[in-house]
Amino acid sequence: DKVVVAGPVDLGTRNADRSFSNQQEALAAYQGKKGNFLQMFSKKDGSKLFELKLDGTPRFDGLSHARGKVFLINKEGVVSCFGE
Repeated sequence: DKVVVAGPVDLGTRNADRSFSNQQEALAAYQGKKGNFLQMFSKKDGSKLFELKLDGTPRFDGLSHARGKVFLINKEGVVSCFGE
């Protein structure tokens, strides 16, 4: 009933040909220079339920969920656990 995502903020503004109209800002966001976030959304209506600014950059495929907890590993090798 929830979707959890982690990564940089998406600041890309695309033109009709799918190129970025704000290429430098979009690249800075992709590189994590505009912040990285852990977010939780409702699958029912897409509303944002939770957002946390992260200190590091999440690794690709570094997000896992088990027994009501969310585990995240960042590019620096730090493992974080969120939940009760």
